[in-house]
Amino acid sequence: MIDTVIIPAAGLGTRLFTVTKESPKEMVPLFSMTTNGKILVKPLLEIIFENLFDSGFRNFCIIVGRGKETIENHLSPHYDFIDLLKKKGEYEYANILLGIYKKIEKSSIVWIRQHIQKGIGPATLLAEKILGDKPFLFHAGDLYIPQTNYLKQMLNIHRKMKPSATIGIKEVDDPRQYGVATLKKIPNNIYQVIRVVEKPKKPLTNFALTGVNVFESAIFDAIKNTKSGVKGEIQLTDSIQTLINMNHDVIASKMKVHDVCIDIGTPRNYFAALSYSFNSHK
Repeated sequence: MIDTVIIPAAGLGTRLFTVTKESPKEMVPLFSMTTNGKILVKPLLEIIFENLFDSGFRNFCIIVGRGKETIENHLSPHYDFIDLLKKKGEYEYANILLGIYKKIEKSSIVWIRQHIQKGIGPATLLAEKILGDKPFLFHAGDLYIPQTNYLKQMLNIHRKMKPSATIGIKEVDDPRQYGVATLKKIPNNIYQVIRVVEKPKKPLTNFALTGVNVFESAIFDAIKNTKSGVKGEIQLTDSIQTLINMNHDVIASKMKVHDVCIDIGTPRNYFAALSYSFNSHK
């Protein structure tokens, strides 16, 4: 059973400046709803954490950098604050916070510091000594996906096909801002990934990488053998291509057409996520 996830959250988030100068982009607010229909404002990473927890994940490796202490503080129980809420008669909010803290306490969260920004590839590699040979889920820390059924589908495909990687993809209108996959259909309505390119100027397909993947430990060797690209960084997309070049099987898990998957890293995308998260709870 795959119960471990790596969440990179060390990037500078410059495309959302200046709010991200002091506050991590993974902590930007979005809307969420309680079971009794109350709309809350939650940071994105809390939504990601709860979705993963509710999907069965209990071990979390969160990659952070300087200035990301807000993330660590938010995912650390603070019972004095709950007592303060109760003293003020805010029992509903105290119980909401208590529910989050119970999930945190049932989880193992390892904080890994990335001291130098060298891309998502090296950030992922930092977890190698902790994970060893264990397979794991990779979930981008700036990715808003309100539904959780895609996780079950991806894990089922990985369990059935036993590839070195199962890559989340979604068909989009303009894939130039994403990693892009070229696919080959194989038996049982499964798609093999034969090529991935990071942000191509002339994409060969409309299949964008979502930022959610299942990896076997072979990805660590692939990262080590991937040359740095733009800005001297090693992108995870390039490391997936290295994995393919090393003759490892890489399978695609396609999200449904109407499933929501938004990288909040640009103002336009963040607005789209903010609007969807509110309007879907009206």
